Amino acid sequence: MRRALLLLALAGCGKSEPPPPDLSWMKETALLNEWTSAFPMVTRTPVIKGKLLILEMDRKEVLVGMMKQLPAELRPATKAEVGTLAWLRTTKTPVGQYKKMGLAGNRDTLEVTLIDVAAREAFHWHGFDGGMPEKEIRLTKEEMEDARREGGISGTAPKDAVLQYLIGLPRN
Repeated sequence: MRRALLLLALAGCGKSEPPPPDLSWMKETALLNEWTSAFPMVTRTPVIKGKLLILEMDRKEVLVGMMKQLPAELRPATKAEVGTLAWLRTTKTPVGQYKKMGLAGNRDTLEVTLIDVAAREAFHWHGFDGGMPEKEIRLTKEEMEDARREGGISGTAPKDAVLQYLIGLPRN
C-alpha cells in the first residue's frame, strides 16, 4: 500500500508545462499603430533578428493563427523580444468571372515585407501567389453575401508557403 502511495506521489512530481505567456500586448492599439506605420525601404539580405511578429497590414492585427505555427524560438512572449516584423498584405487579381452569380474569381497574392524593429527599416519584400479559384462553385446565401463583401471568390491563400519561407530564413 505504501509503495502504491509513493508511486502516486512521485507521478505527480513530474515536469509540468509552464503556463502560456500573456500575449494581450499583441492587441495594444498604440503598439499596432506604431508597428504598422511607414518605414523607409532599404535592400539587404533577409535575416530574422530576435523574434518574429506577423501582422496583417490592412486590418492592423497580429495573425495569431500563423504565429501559433511558428517554432517556439521565433514566437515572442513579450514585445521586447520582437526584433523583426513581417507585414502581410493580400492583393486580389481577377482571373475569371462567375457570371451567373455576378462574382469575380480571384487569385490572391500575399505580399510579405520584413521590418527591422531596431533600425526602423523595411529591408525585404517577397510576393507569394495563391491558387486559382475553382471553376464551378455552389454557395449558400450567407456565403454569397460574404463573397460580395470580399470582392469575389479566391483560390487558396499561400499562407503555408509564407510560413515556410519565414521559418526558413536565416536568424541573427
